[in-house]
Amino acid sequence: MSDWIAPVIGLIGVILGASISEYRHWRAGKERYRIITFEKRLKTHQEALSRFYQLYKALNSYDAFVDKSDERKGNLNSTIDEVLEWWKTNCLLLDEVTRQKMIDSLTALRDHVGFEKPYDKAIHSLLWEMRDAIIRGIGVQHLPEMPKEPKLQE
Repeated sequence: MSDWIAPVIGLIGVILGASISEYRHWRAGKERYRIITFEKRLKTHQEALSRFYQLYKALNSYDAFVDKSDERKGNLNSTIDEVLEWWKTNCLLLDEVTRQKMIDSLTALRDHVGFEKPYDKAIHSLLWEMRDAIIRGIGVQHLPEMPKEPKLQE
């Protein structure tokens, strides 16, 4: 009866050792992925911030005049189209909140121009919320884990 105990314990040790090794490899791969994608995510959030300023400039140019000329309307519409195309190719690199705020803002802007609404503070507020989401979107949770510096002994 005691002949089978040693092989079973040995087998359990091998399985446990292999599991720990696989877990360490998985964890290292995940950390490498986070480091690689961080640079892409940072670049994408920076581009999103640039797109925000394009939209804001075009909206202010449009809202500054009482007469909503075709030229001003066309400028805002082309900016919205350009940002929307950028969003379609980059949205998966944005965090969920930023992604949603951008599409909400673009939809509201399209309605604002389409219905030739006068200055609307809510549209501007929505754009500023989008900007805040972009800035928060590349927060600490996306930063790679940095090794802790050893303390120097005095």
